[in-house]
Amino acid sequence: MLIWRGNGLAVPVLAFGSLLAMDFITSKQGGPGYYASHVWPKLLGFTIAAVAVFFVARASENAGREGDHFFFIPIKVWTYILLVGGVVLSFALNEAPASQPPVKEAPPVVAVPPPAAAPSNPPSASYAPPIQVPAPAAKRVAVEPPPEPVRQFEQVYADNMSMTYFPEPCSARPPNAVRLAKSAAVRQGYVLSPKCAD
Repeated sequence: MLIWRGNGLAVPVLAFGSLLAMDFITSKQGGPGYYASHVWPKLLGFTIAAVAVFFVARASENAGREGDHFFFIPIKVWTYILLVGGVVLSFALNEAPASQPPVKEAPPVVAVPPPAAAPSNPPSASYAPPIQVPAPAAKRVAVEPPPEPVRQFEQVYADNMSMTYFPEPCSARPPNAVRLAKSAAVRQGYVLSPKCAD
């Protein structure tokens, strides 16, 4: 039983109509089950319904009818109920993840002949069909890719005072030199120290 006054009946009609239209459109474009497995069509349907109810409520107010309601709730409030309820229901009614629809493969069927009848049983007119036993499913083995080789950067010691760098084996480096990657030292403008040029 529905209870409404004035344009209050527009709330369920617009909500049901917009959701039905979104189901029809997305099923035509995405195939059967698209609407049920994706969240966005339901969200869009509820949003369209909320906007339509908002304009119906505004038209009722402009016409001077302040008492329009659906189940004793003013139709202007139904705009917000449809928006919040749409978000909650869209995620609650989502049946399957959009990225991987469920696919079930039937195992292959292998026919096994019935066992031979005992010699004491005379042949009869009844026929026993062969028993079908499913073949064991093949096991899938995940192959891991080989690990990436670890790249090591050549380390040097940089001197901020002279703006030069010293390779690690060089013993002529000053005590205040800082260790860093050679590529970073070159990028920052450091040059090879003439003391360690081999």
